[in-house]
Amino acid sequence: MTGSGRTAVRSRAKSLSDADSRRERRPLLNRHRERSKYGSSIPIFNTANLKVVLGICFVAFFTIFFMIRHLTNSATEPKLPRAVTPFPAPKIMDLPQFQGEHKESLYWGTYRPHTYFGIRARTPKSLMAGLMWIGVKDGRYHLRHVCRHEDDLSTYGWTKHNGRDFGHQVLVDHGMTLTTRFLKSKVEDSGYGGDWAVQINVGIDKSKWNEEFGKGAQLFFYLADEAGNALDVSRENLNIHEDSLLATGSRGDIGDWKLHLKSMDDLELHYSGFRTPHFHNLSDLVEENLASQIHKHARLQLSDSLDDAPNVLVFQIIGGFPFATDIVLITGTDIESSQEERVSMLTGTSLSNQLKYKEQEFDQKFEKIFNLAEKVDSESISVAKAAIGNLLGGIGYFYGQSKIALSRILNALSSGLDDYPRASHPSEDEYHLDLRCWMLLAADCMHSIQELLDMESKPGMDYGYTAKLLSNFELLNQMHFDDAYGAYFDFGNHTEKVQLRWKEVEAGNYATRQLVRDVTEIPVLRLVPHIGYVSLFPFMGRIIPPESWILEKQLELISNRSLLWTNYGLRSLAKTSSLYMKHNTEHDPPYWRGPVWINMNYRILSALHHYSQENGPYQEKAKVVYEELRSNLIRNIVRNYQHSGFLWEQYDQIKGKGKGAHPFTGWTSLVVLIMAEAYGNI
Repeated sequence: MTGSGRTAVRSRAKSLSDADSRRERRPLLNRHRERSKYGSSIPIFNTANLKVVLGICFVAFFTIFFMIRHLTNSATEPKLPRAVTPFPAPKIMDLPQFQGEHKESLYWGTYRPHTYFGIRARTPKSLMAGLMWIGVKDGRYHLRHVCRHEDDLSTYGWTKHNGRDFGHQVLVDHGMTLTTRFLKSKVEDSGYGGDWAVQINVGIDKSKWNEEFGKGAQLFFYLADEAGNALDVSRENLNIHEDSLLATGSRGDIGDWKLHLKSMDDLELHYSGFRTPHFHNLSDLVEENLASQIHKHARLQLSDSLDDAPNVLVFQIIGGFPFATDIVLITGTDIESSQEERVSMLTGTSLSNQLKYKEQEFDQKFEKIFNLAEKVDSESISVAKAAIGNLLGGIGYFYGQSKIALSRILNALSSGLDDYPRASHPSEDEYHLDLRCWMLLAADCMHSIQELLDMESKPGMDYGYTAKLLSNFELLNQMHFDDAYGAYFDFGNHTEKVQLRWKEVEAGNYATRQLVRDVTEIPVLRLVPHIGYVSLFPFMGRIIPPESWILEKQLELISNRSLLWTNYGLRSLAKTSSLYMKHNTEHDPPYWRGPVWINMNYRILSALHHYSQENGPYQEKAKVVYEELRSNLIRNIVRNYQHSGFLWEQYDQIKGKGKGAHPFTGWTSLVVLIMAEAYGNI
């Protein structure tokens, strides 16, 4: 997970002006046609027109000639692949060890993390389910479905999830709270993958809810069959007090299935069925149906109608605050089985008891694995459980291909650190310190695999020799260490006398301002003097001997408040850097030029923990720095989660506030390992 939240601002002025000019020219074209049609006779063949015709024929002849020649040559040239081809090996989930009961147990899941709540199977063309609801923002109704920052939810995400058959989620939408719980069940009569159930509770915070927008909620639970199989509504007039059955259908993988809804509350139900080949715009179908009903009948409810052979069914659930409902899908109903018993087991009190048991099971397993009770307080443990829950609940299943927009911002030549300062003038003589350390880690891993599999080294594949060479401390110092700074740096063609300046550029009849690079000193081959995360890669990789004076220098760099140290973790670039908190381009704000990132802080903590347990003159100092840095990171992440309801992509180095994409579980969930002091040997 890299910096996915940043977007570039694109101007549409040119396209708008082009559209306006086309509109202005259109009447002229029409008048020209009218004159041609109804005007007097026009002479066709005169001397001037004859020359024009001959010229056109001449150009057309050579155009056709060159096209034929191009097509003839291209047929003999080898064709390059238009896309990257998959690696010619079985997919991991298709390997023998991941078949059988293991594969079936993971068939259903919350594998649609781009939605607030979504269920699908781990197979293409799956039967899918999901939840929408009507929320309120700025005095207007909005349909919630796909996770969007502009929805401005106070919090959402899984607070507990075991990645297999249980999940607990809380969503807070401007005073309305939705709690969703997910459970899977596999009994003898179930179809492939078993059955699943969803429990939904809806309530409000009266101090934050405006009753002008109603005293109840409107939910929309849907089923969609990507394979195009027709779905059937059980009856025209849905009444859950008469029968809990909502819909039925059949698939090749799970057999016949039935969808039931049960509730102890007085709920009103409506439905609509759609036939569509696309599933990325399901909320559009619902919005259009609701808009039509409002226009026709002044009612905010679905039309209670079906397209021919619908493959999408949407059920509208209307209830007064608070209310709860259970929705269950049972599979394999084509076989004579105890269907009523299975529905009863996955609804009502039975479902609540099973969910409670699964939650206790999650808590016990979490403590057994991470053992946090004696290391951090209860508030930190709650955040840690949410981090693990959202990490596992965020696993998705995707297939096929899709087009992506290519970035238009030219970033530094880096190994994942987009705008981290590198040599000002890229050249073939450039050496990146972090790349060297990553290659050491990769070579060491490959060597370990070779030894595990008892494989002999082949020419060009002696990973042990490569790892030994890259871990050579003296060679590392010769290439990357600066005695004056006591720090490691990149090497390259560089000058510090370079900056972005505004320059007026003539463009037709007017001038525009552009940011251009201004170099006032010729670059030379040298170490690139920017202290930051990259400088600490040899330290993170534990290449420095515990008795070396260079280790003391690294500890000083880390703990120096004028350089990297903050009360919220280590900043990515020292305050002394000429590019500290500077834009990379006009529309590309600082990314790895100051903010605190948890992945790098975790690696630094790992190294500090390592050196605090290694005998040497700096062991005690490493321990002191380790304990304070760990405490700062945990405190700030927990505080931000409690205040904002999210884990964040990065954290501000001045105030500690979460920044960037959110919820950003990914590497920020490393806070759990930081709490557990689990670092391994990375």
